[in-house]
Amino acid sequence: MTPTVVPVGFAGLDEVSITDALVTRPVRPPDYEAEAHALTELARELAVSPGTVLQRIADLLVEMGMAGSAGISVLEPGESPKRFRRAAIAGSWAAHRGGTIPFAESPCGMAVTRNTPLLFSRPHARLPAAYVEPPIQELLLVPFHAGDEPVGTLWVATHDLDRTFDGEDLRLLTRLTHFASAACVMTHALDEARPQGLRGTEAWHRAELEREVRERTAELQRSRDLLQATLDSSMDMIQVFEAVRDASGEIVDFHWRLNNHTAERTLGEVRGQSLVERSPGVVRDGIFDAFRQVVETGRPSVAERRHAHGQCDGWFHQSVVKLGDGVATTTREMTAWKEAQEEILRLRDEVARTQLEESEAKYRHLFNSIDEGFCIVEMIFDDRQRPVDYRFRSVNPAFDQQTGLSDATGRTMRELLPGLEASWFETFGRIALDGVAERFERQSLALGCWYEVYAFRVGTPEQRQVALLFKDIQPRKRAEAALRESEERFRAFVTASSDVVYRMTPDWSELQRLEGRAFRNVPDQPNRTWLDRYIRPDDQAEVRAAIDRAMATRSIFELEHAVIRSDGSLGWCVSRAVPTLTDTGEVKEWLGAASDVTARRNAETALRESEERLSQFGEASSDVLWMRDAATFQWIYITPAFETIYGLDRVTALSGNHLVSWAELIVPDDRERAVGSLHCVRAGERVTFEYRVRRPSDGGIRWIRDTGFPMRDAAGAVC
Repeated sequence: MTPTVVPVGFAGLDEVSITDALVTRPVRPPDYEAEAHALTELARELAVSPGTVLQRIADLLVEMGMAGSAGISVLEPGESPKRFRRAAIAGSWAAHRGGTIPFAESPCGMAVTRNTPLLFSRPHARLPAAYVEPPIQELLLVPFHAGDEPVGTLWVATHDLDRTFDGEDLRLLTRLTHFASAACVMTHALDEARPQGLRGTEAWHRAELEREVRERTAELQRSRDLLQATLDSSMDMIQVFEAVRDASGEIVDFHWRLNNHTAERTLGEVRGQSLVERSPGVVRDGIFDAFRQVVETGRPSVAERRHAHGQCDGWFHQSVVKLGDGVATTTREMTAWKEAQEEILRLRDEVARTQLEESEAKYRHLFNSIDEGFCIVEMIFDDRQRPVDYRFRSVNPAFDQQTGLSDATGRTMRELLPGLEASWFETFGRIALDGVAERFERQSLALGCWYEVYAFRVGTPEQRQVALLFKDIQPRKRAEAALRESEERFRAFVTASSDVVYRMTPDWSELQRLEGRAFRNVPDQPNRTWLDRYIRPDDQAEVRAAIDRAMATRSIFELEHAVIRSDGSLGWCVSRAVPTLTDTGEVKEWLGAASDVTARRNAETALRESEERLSQFGEASSDVLWMRDAATFQWIYITPAFETIYGLDRVTALSGNHLVSWAELIVPDDRERAVGSLHCVRAGERVTFEYRVRRPSDGGIRWIRDTGFPMRDAAGAVC
């Protein structure tokens, strides 16, 4: 069984434990595609060769870039004292595979003892036996079992300060421990079982793995659908390619793996097809070499390219990043932009060359009509050939509006704006010297704006002139910042709010998302049984009727109803949901929030019960109990004994001005003193006073002893 006593040697490890950081650190987004690929490969490996699964798990963790070293340490059976054997290691520590370490001198021993994942910073500082070159910066361990018995740990280690572990790393390691556990069980079973028993064990584990693969495949499909919808919303062409290698490992082609709608409208259905066969021009235009270089080096590529093949004929701005053994690309058609640039340059060169009035007019028309700011500057360098300023040679009318600078022609930027950031001079100076055009977005604090800029050299290299085509993108940047802030506020609201936030399909048949403190144990998966799970049978008809009304009118759903909470207790909530509509007016989904009003409902019930008890007591009492409004002295409540003692029915007493009608019952000699006592009570005093009344029913005189005390509201004021 799992040890329960922590060995003395582990005491120092608590000083280097940083397990709580897994909760507080930002979590990187999951790579479901890479995860599904790894799980599928492990499932095949387990079915064919269980004995190699542990090493394959370690290899995959390193290949996925998760850690500098990864491995699996298992308890040696029958050893006393206990020892761990490094059954599998990959990465920087691969040479130490097969070695052993005492249970009490290994961080694995603490993870198995406590039966929980642990994260350490430099554990060898407290367990010298755990020191191996290169040293550990962070070590994440997850124990795993075979049945009820602990058999070892799956661990990953970093050897540099730039890589730290987070909750996503813990989730992935926990999932992979299922394969480590299954591999240990199957290996043990294969060693001991008879042929018939072996087939039964293998079939059971195969069925379990196939089930898990099916579940992960379904989860991957949902993620792919969400990704596809996001990609399809872009006006740029977004594509994913997988490298095709020959027998020597050289990349000889790429196959399409994914296209968004924009790419499909341009290229048609090309998934699975050869890039080289479908578009031979990619080799001529350098696109194929760019893809191959990104895969081999891992460095992204951003370039403007002219490509002519089939429906793709023009200029494109393309960014390429590595994705697995392939690339993901974003391509924006920019032919019109390039043609405008080429036309500007052509016209300007024509004016300079021919000095023809007609060409000058055409150039000026284009120069003056574009909305973007445009200028040509001459770079100024110091004695060490460092760019220190530039002079405006020409500007278009939009220049003033885009920059706020007027009368710029012939003047230098330092003269117009001494505080301009040095990065602008460095960028334009580099373009003037090497002639390589650059497109970028940059903020200028001095100008108070964000700009999208395309800068390119004009004229001869000796002239050191750069043309700038730019536009103010400050509104877009504000909108992007506002969107980020809105998303952060929403996430903070969901985290901090006591409300429950949920999403429903258009017909309310499936609960797609449920978040909130009252439902924190609910898995984040679609749920078609939500009505039976959260609503009592007696209340379901009322809830269903409110839903049907909202669906029929596409209006807000709002209802206060009882709800079964995650701990099985009954609560009350006010639920409100609004429909989100497609462009055609159809309901896409319902977004809702439910506020917990259980405390209010319980308070209302308690108040009613308290008032009922007070009423029963008052009805039964032979003394008069009364309550007055402190501001008006009007009676709020008097008990039946009033009629017996005062000789006046309650209906008459509660009509008109209560203070006047009550005072008229008091003998004149006692009246002023009795009314004054009421004012003392309103001032906050507790007063007992005696007075005589004349009963209207029989004219008899009665002595009354009256005790009055103030009642206060939540703020302490007499009410």
